[in-house]
Amino acid sequence: MMGPSAILALMSCQWSSPRLPPAPEGQPTSRLHEIGSGGPIRLLDRLDAATLTLPESNRDPSAADLGVIDLSKGWTREAIDEDSEGWTRASPVQLSRRKSRTPPAGLSLFRGDHEVTYRCPPLGLSDKWCVDDGALWVSSTDDPNTWDPPPVMVSSRSLRLVERLDRASAGLDPVDYVRYELTLYTDDDGQRTRPGMLLPAPGEASWTLTLPPDAALDMALSLVPLGLLDGPASDGVTLEVLVNGAQAGRARVKARDGFQLEQVDLSAWGGQEVTLTLRSAPGATAWWDYLFIGTPQIRTPPKDTVRRVIVIGLDTTRYASLTQHGYARDTTAALQDFAASSVIFDRAWAPAPRTRPSFRTATTGRRPFAAVDAATFGEVFREAGFVTAGVTANVHLTPRMGFNDGFDLWVFENAVDAEVEIDRAKGWLEQHQDQDAFLFVHFMDPHDFYTAPWPYENHYVKTDPGPLDWRMNRWQITALADQLTPDNIAWLQARYDSELYYMAKQLAGFVAWADSLPGETLFVMHSDHGEEFFEHGGYEHNHTLYEEVVHAVLWMRLPGGWGGGPHRVDTPVALMDIAPTLYDFIGLPPERWPEVDGTSLRPLLDAGRSDEADALRQTLAARPLPIGHLMYDSERWAVVAEDHKYILQTMSGEEELYDLAADPGEQQNLIEETDRERLDHFLGRLSDATGWPTGPGWRVELLNGKDPFTLRVDGRIVAAEVIDPEAGRKRRANLEWGEIPRTDIEEVGAVEITEDGAALIVTPGSKGRGTLGVILDGWQRTGALVVDGTTLPIGAEGGAVSIDRTRIRVEPGAVILPQDSMRNHVEAPDEDGADDEALEALRALGYIE
Repeated sequence: MMGPSAILALMSCQWSSPRLPPAPEGQPTSRLHEIGSGGPIRLLDRLDAATLTLPESNRDPSAADLGVIDLSKGWTREAIDEDSEGWTRASPVQLSRRKSRTPPAGLSLFRGDHEVTYRCPPLGLSDKWCVDDGALWVSSTDDPNTWDPPPVMVSSRSLRLVERLDRASAGLDPVDYVRYELTLYTDDDGQRTRPGMLLPAPGEASWTLTLPPDAALDMALSLVPLGLLDGPASDGVTLEVLVNGAQAGRARVKARDGFQLEQVDLSAWGGQEVTLTLRSAPGATAWWDYLFIGTPQIRTPPKDTVRRVIVIGLDTTRYASLTQHGYARDTTAALQDFAASSVIFDRAWAPAPRTRPSFRTATTGRRPFAAVDAATFGEVFREAGFVTAGVTANVHLTPRMGFNDGFDLWVFENAVDAEVEIDRAKGWLEQHQDQDAFLFVHFMDPHDFYTAPWPYENHYVKTDPGPLDWRMNRWQITALADQLTPDNIAWLQARYDSELYYMAKQLAGFVAWADSLPGETLFVMHSDHGEEFFEHGGYEHNHTLYEEVVHAVLWMRLPGGWGGGPHRVDTPVALMDIAPTLYDFIGLPPERWPEVDGTSLRPLLDAGRSDEADALRQTLAARPLPIGHLMYDSERWAVVAEDHKYILQTMSGEEELYDLAADPGEQQNLIEETDRERLDHFLGRLSDATGWPTGPGWRVELLNGKDPFTLRVDGRIVAAEVIDPEAGRKRRANLEWGEIPRTDIEEVGAVEITEDGAALIVTPGSKGRGTLGVILDGWQRTGALVVDGTTLPIGAEGGAVSIDRTRIRVEPGAVILPQDSMRNHVEAPDEDGADDEALEALRALGYIE
């Protein structure tokens, strides 16, 4: 057995190589806009010009309905626990999780017309069912093998899948039918998603095009899985590649795990205009022969030096916990070579203290709400001729959320270790090292539960955890806050730091390896948010807007690096600046950019544009940065401006102000010692940053609203709205994962400002309780409540007022009226809900209920 010294020696050897070569001195000049290999010919982009011949149906008319599965046989009686027995049998469908606390999405069990209740474990005498250890379990007073009528499993997913796959039932025109996206999951490769085309057998797709010299056709092939373990299946499909009718390549495709990668040499026809045909041929029958051809594209030889852009996204990485940012521990010392040749932006902010909005902003250049429907940088780079891939480990960064838009390949496996992510990233980069390539690779390691692989897990641990356990989520830990000693908290943070140490070791080797590939590589490394360890009385993230959770990591390294660094920029920047910076570097003219809210930072990095740097610094320094979008406390919005952070709570009107230069830890709230004129200035800057109305006004709480009433003011009403009831909750509905708000805005009521602005007409909704936000033209305004001709005054200090069945409470203060929310960007959840594995991961973290 190796002793500690031997292990440390082994670790030292393991990470001493490879290393980045010394970077040249002097600010580099980028050539990325001048060079490039030239993009592939993407057949998916030419589907409108293709000639398509498709079968009418591949569904075996003699087969039973694939979504209704007879379970009348195969049950055996076994122990559920020490005291109970039940019946179990193999699952007839593929399950995304071997065990599920809630019904697997899209699956139901019926006994006749009665739907059997789902409960794990299925204890008791009444009929219940459960998925455990990859099998079906049932509790019942009688043997399910003898049920009359027999048990039946209904898979709505299988029903809808076959309806979409079969042309006879899809109801789509040929091009829309052929265009398809497929996700496959294997234990070794994770969940892989590719855009592509359906070509059920017998079928053909033909294009007339000119092939470049040395052309090769790349494809990722698969039969579309029907999700059934016991049922009909394709007997295989042969794909032929024809050029002017002559066979250039052939591949036999059978049911298998993962994509079958194929390349067909087309160099014999280089420089010629040809008819290229993809032909699918059935085996003995064409039943269920739904062939998928993923990312079919014709590779062209490099025209010039290859360009490579790699964006490294770090989940839950505190700015203050990096060695290069002044942290006492050597958490990221392994990245010193990378840092020494990079530009470090010391004042970068995330738009939110959580993953989805921050990564949406980073990947689109838009603020979070606009980013939901915006073009991703994957789409932009793909359009610019780059091959594109994403490798991720967070359930929020999945195709369900649209993050894969524009990517030829999107790989996801929840919470997988950095070395697995890096192996996958390397594999893709190696396959495409002679092409312009854009890679987004995301690392989940610093996210709780802080379980770095051995021997890193307890690298910094020196104290006792006390009541803490590594399996606890954010809610379980915060519930223990009053019991935790400084040593217990130190244990928690040491586990977190150990994750950073492990991740940095992995990243250092990856950066050096990627930099050694042929061509020129631009690196961007950023975090989505940080982590709190009780600096403000809380733990984890997504519950405050303080620096420990929104101060972002942002490093950029030009090809070859900039020696003598790290070179530091103290100008305020934001994650929304990443996408436009990348577009600028690859030479994409602004008129070809999608709409962005950020600004290109290229003049701060590129010597060829350094004459623009001073003007850019002034623009960035004057720009207010909005922050918000938290989920696990009452809604609030912040602005970073003029070395200060101003925070305003939507529902309560509570204000905070911090001098970030003098008090970077935000321990001294300056509200009480700051005059109203100065606070109004920052209130205005919050409006500038968000684009939403802010100002002095009233919060009007409907304590009991049954009848319409009017609020009159001695002044003018500038704006008024019903405040979203979710804004006041400590744990709001996660709409994108299917949670439903407890109260709709319409249930509170509706408001209308009179033409002269002197009054507000309020019509209570069905619940008659909630809060209105009213912005006035100044402070110390008085008014009146009017109900059916009866009037009661409202003083400048506000207070409770009631007339008959109408009771309200008026609270004067600073008001913000958000003009957007996720309610405006989330469609009704899919009937089958989300992926079971994703839901279980979110429940374990305490992110959904």
